[in-house]
Amino acid sequence: MYQVYNVLYTSTAIVAMAILDQDVSAVTALKMPQLYLDGPSGAFHSTKIFWTWMIEAIVHSLFITFVPMAAAGGGVYALNDGQTGGLFDFGNIVYFLVVLTVTARLGFDLRMINVWTGTFLVISVFFWICSWIYFDTYVSASWPELYGNFSKHSGCVIFWLIVLCSSVLTAITSLTRESIATCLNPTSSIIAREMEKGGDEARVSPD
Repeated sequence: MYQVYNVLYTSTAIVAMAILDQDVSAVTALKMPQLYLDGPSGAFHSTKIFWTWMIEAIVHSLFITFVPMAAAGGGVYALNDGQTGGLFDFGNIVYFLVVLTVTARLGFDLRMINVWTGTFLVISVFFWICSWIYFDTYVSASWPELYGNFSKHSGCVIFWLIVLCSSVLTAITSLTRESIATCLNPTSSIIAREMEKGGDEARVSPD
């Protein structure tokens, strides 16, 4: 399950973004060759941008780790029918939150959201859930820690509260960073997209 994180659980959304996503329409790109200056000018890649991404990742990791830890009360918490969750259950929750967070973060970074990109984002999470259900049901002999793991979590209120709380906190972090960057230091492509929304792409000047 851990080894296919990049191969299966997160790859489809990245491939979809690489193939289908675009900053602005082809018409606007042809009318505004100045947009291509964003790359050489370092609008997307710089030491400052690198560290803002690192800080955001650290904040995400703190939410993903310590929200479940606090809810679990030190690693052992009550589930349904008197069962308790231990360290292995805690690890699965964190893994699930990692898949959700990176998928949502990629969705926030998409510039052209349509049915195809949305479908590939959902597929990433769907693959993880299918794997969890498979190991929950069919591999009791090989990995007894996973047998019944999904069943006891999916019916537990505290599990869904952990997922909701952690997801909201990580989403707020990402959206805050994106909002600050968009409002205080917009790139030419951001300005062009805003003009496209208003139907004024023919008059926009990135300068």
